[in-house]
Amino acid sequence: MGLIKRQALKNTATTYLGIGLGMLNLMVIQPKFLTSEEIGLTRLLFSIASLLAVFVPFGVTQLTQKYFPVFRNEEKRHHGFWGFMLLFPLIGFAVCSLFLWLGKPFIVQQYQAESALFNEFYNFLFPFTFFLALITSLNSYAFALYKSTVPSFLNDVVSRILNMIAFALYFIKVITLEEMVALFISFYGLQLVLLFIYIAIEDRLGWKPNWSFIRQQRFSTLLVYSGLLTFGSVASLGLRYIDAIVIGKYLPLSLLGIYAIASFVPNIIEAPMNAIDRIASSKMAAALAANNRKEMHSIYTKSTQITSVVGGLFFLGITISINEVLTFLPADYSQGNWVIVIICVGTLINTTSSSSAPILFNSSKYKQGVVLLISVAFLSFLLNLMLIPLWGLNGAAMATGISLVVYGLTRVLLVYKHHDLWPYTKQTGYLALVIVLLFPLYFISFTQMASVDILIKSTIVTLVYGIIVLKMGMLHDLYDIIPNQKIRDVLKKYGN
Repeated sequence: MGLIKRQALKNTATTYLGIGLGMLNLMVIQPKFLTSEEIGLTRLLFSIASLLAVFVPFGVTQLTQKYFPVFRNEEKRHHGFWGFMLLFPLIGFAVCSLFLWLGKPFIVQQYQAESALFNEFYNFLFPFTFFLALITSLNSYAFALYKSTVPSFLNDVVSRILNMIAFALYFIKVITLEEMVALFISFYGLQLVLLFIYIAIEDRLGWKPNWSFIRQQRFSTLLVYSGLLTFGSVASLGLRYIDAIVIGKYLPLSLLGIYAIASFVPNIIEAPMNAIDRIASSKMAAALAANNRKEMHSIYTKSTQITSVVGGLFFLGITISINEVLTFLPADYSQGNWVIVIICVGTLINTTSSSSAPILFNSSKYKQGVVLLISVAFLSFLLNLMLIPLWGLNGAAMATGISLVVYGLTRVLLVYKHHDLWPYTKQTGYLALVIVLLFPLYFISFTQMASVDILIKSTIVTLVYGIIVLKMGMLHDLYDIIPNQKIRDVLKKYGN
């Protein structure tokens, strides 16, 4: 767990810096620099391109995570795994481009009534999808090398700074809307170039696949695995973006813009999960390959404990003060208060179960994981179709929240059934009770000043939650990372 702790700490710091920039971008920059319709446009383009970009690599991200340990050999340039990996997104993009070209009349028709502006920018989906797909593929390779910090920095920090530059240039009328969207997408191309340069510096890239070695690994098995995981990956990302895609059909882009702001906020809860998963997934794959159950159990329980504690703290920090926070935005954005709360609940439950994913998808039972993902994505799609016409943005949030809960808890049960591993402890139950008891602060206003109420509520939660977590000793494994010896000694003294 030492490597996981160190890199997870770096990734968490990077992720939260990125989320801070993202909050600045979405909560301050975009509402000021763009209309809600323009925000909705960028959100819809990003959602569709992201969903397609997961299909394009044909499951190579999961294939890399599972099989790269078998190929790993620096002297032999990993048997040309780099070149083998790149074949998947290149072929996938050709197929995806054909789909976008042939499907344009149908897709455009779906958005003509409420989101006609999107149709004017439809062709931007081609380069956007290509950039996002290659970034995903290269990230998976970097993570397999246990080099996750720089890719995380590029994705979470650099890309958000570049986005703000594009919006600022549009706001001061240096560029037109079309040029802003083009620049917004081009910056992802720049991120791709920087990521490639970093990997080339860190690794001896093997451009020529060693086909004889690949055939020894049962090439047909690799293709079946990557093919099945393609559908799983699309379904997984669909849980995140189906709501925006369906909203664009039934509601105006301006409401999608409000939803985009609101639905971004729960990402704060996912930060520790994403930071840990970037390195823990590769370590879990190696433990599974070696059938090291002790290591699997250690990674599973400790990762779950960390994500539960940190995710719970940020869940409370967000939800209890969200009404006050939204007062700093234009009045229309107050419609997003319950969107944030509902999605935060689903996100927290899914976050605490996140470490079950690498176990399920790197084991022989990965097909069940794929079936689960596809089933939940289909459930999410149906719920969005049913609930958005009834309850608008709150209906979309309910569809997403329900789907996340079903996916997270079912995944944990499958891992328990097939691997006899359980991530939760009695302490996790106590932690859930603490969260439930502190949540009613959401309904309380101490003063007439939003900023003062935020400070009071945050102080209460931090003190009460922090003391309880400390006394339960749920973060013992992180004490040794703290550089200051005196702080470590105090935490160990007063912790359980």
